Amino acid sequence: MFKKSKILIIISVVTLVLLTILHGKLIYNTYQLKEKLYLLNAKSEITKIYNSKEIDDLLCEIRNEVLKQSNQLVDSNYDQKTVLLNIKKKSDSINLIFNPKMESKLKERNLNFIISIDLTEFEISDTSKTIAKLIEKGKDNPIFILGRKIKANEEIKINEITWQKELKPFDPSQHYLTLKNRIVIKFNNWNMLIFRDMFFLLFSSFILYAIVIGLLYFSIFNLYKNKRLADIKTDFINNITHELKTPLTTLSITTKTLNKQLELGYISEPIETLQIIDRQNERLQKLIDQVLQNSLGFNDLKISLDDINVQSFLKHLISDFKITLNPNQTIDLTFFSDNQYLLADRFLLTTALTNILDNAAKFGSTRIDVKYDFIKNKGHYISISDNGIGIDQQDIKYVFEKFFRVSENNKHNYKGLGLGLYFAKQIVLAHQGNIKVDSKKGKGTNFTIFIP
Repeated sequence: MFKKSKILIIISVVTLVLLTILHGKLIYNTYQLKEKLYLLNAKSEITKIYNSKEIDDLLCEIRNEVLKQSNQLVDSNYDQKTVLLNIKKKSDSINLIFNPKMESKLKERNLNFIISIDLTEFEISDTSKTIAKLIEKGKDNPIFILGRKIKANEEIKINEITWQKELKPFDPSQHYLTLKNRIVIKFNNWNMLIFRDMFFLLFSSFILYAIVIGLLYFSIFNLYKNKRLADIKTDFINNITHELKTPLTTLSITTKTLNKQLELGYISEPIETLQIIDRQNERLQKLIDQVLQNSLGFNDLKISLDDINVQSFLKHLISDFKITLNPNQTIDLTFFSDNQYLLADRFLLTTALTNILDNAAKFGSTRIDVKYDFIKNKGHYISISDNGIGIDQQDIKYVFEKFFRVSENNKHNYKGLGLGLYFAKQIVLAHQGNIKVDSKKGKGTNFTIFIP
């Protein structure tokens, strides 16, 4: 069953990963589509601006200057560097008018970008050959003409225009001018503009993925939790079955012995046999009561408060508990505060402390230390520490849960129903206190009880 669950979890995770990749691809495609729409809109708006009379007149001035300088070059009055320098001087002077007008029109249309016009090719030829290549595509950097200069890594090309013009129309040599210029733009906060338009898509995607991942996490968590509970319940059933079989077997043997003794006419022996039956019956009853009583939560416990002298109470408790210890086990009691009184249920508090002491004795301890202290305006502190097998860090959070039992190498080597510490905590909580545990594997365990 759990193997099938593992396969389902793997399939779910792989599906989620593939879905994430697919969704990421869709978002990326949406981003690219938004880019294209922005650029298409920018191209359309720039075309409208360039067709306006104010901007077109300025562009005509640049074209006329290029024609003038090209004619001078054909007449060999200027060299190529002088031609380019004169064009640049003219563009600088026109730019003083062009930029304010362009920025005004962009603002009117609520367009958040800047424009640059560059020359990318500049060639003069006759009918047979090329006379001059002032700018050669692929070999020379574009020459900035109008607008605001944009860095190469920030520019977005909108358009590239080729302009051809015959120089000196009445000259039989027939010279031609070929000019290519490009329009590039730079959006202010380009990515932010696109992400702003995609905000709802991204936000809704994030929320949906958070929900899906959350559901997957809780499903896996609950699956492991249910498996653990199933293991604990199975272990509990096996354990309590073993515990119940022992007195039942003894009762069966004793009953057969009694019947045999009665058949033989013995008189004195049945009394002793009946005492065995009575003790085993009492043990069975205690096992059943332990399961029923220890299943109660702290809200269901009925406590009867007594004013208890702590020093006397703990001395009697430890004295009685010493009788159950093995010869190689010791227990010490230390008081840091004397003559203190505690308002508590004597029977329940005895049960809680005894359950903890039983665990300390059962899980390999040779020494148990019980310490008591009272802090004014806070309350009573009772600590029980041992040098037993200790508890794994991963198991500490489970020690107060129902049916949990500490295991070694995935085996439960110690008897018990896993209810003692659970019930101890419920008793402490019923007194509005708390209980904490600290432990290191192989170095022992320390329980601290606080009662206000």
